[in-house]
Order: sequence, then C-alpha cells, then structure tokens
Amino acid sequence: METIISCIITGVFSVLVVVIPILINNKRVINESLKCSLRNDILSIYESCKKDKRISMYQLQAIEYSYEQYKALKGNSFVDDIMNIVKMYEVID
Repeated sequence: METIISCIITGVFSVLVVVIPILINNKRVINESLKCSLRNDILSIYESCKKDKRISMYQLQAIEYSYEQYKALKGNSFVDDIMNIVKMYEVID
C-alpha cells in the first residue's frame, strides 16, 4: 500500500515539475501579448487625434483605461509621455 501511495505522490510531483514552468511561461507570454495590444490601442488613439489635438470623450475613456491596464501589467514608461500629451488635447463630445 505504501508503495502505491509513494508511486502516486512521485507521479503527481513529476507532473507538477513539468506543468508549473509551462504555466509560468504561458502567463508571461499572455502578459506580454496584452501589453503589446494595450500599447497598440494607446498609440492608435493617439495617432488618430494628434493632428487636430482633439479627442472625443469615448476615446479619452478608452485610452485612459488602456493606460491603466498597461501600467498594472508593469508596462514601461513609453506611453507616459503620450498620455501627458493626450491629456492636453481638447475633449469633444
């Protein structure tokens, strides 16, 4: 009986040793993908508003939300300057 339990514990431990690094790597890949997508959203809104220096309320809310999520994922400061610029734009309805 002890041998069966020992084999089961060893098997479970072996699976965890293989699965946990895969899950950790997948989380990193997903986080990096999300940051890339959020950064792209921020840049897209910025580019569409930069010529007229005007931003709609919807765009402002969207860019602020994307920025918050980007920073929560420990995104770098690349978009900080962009956000500071966008905050000076005229907000239109």
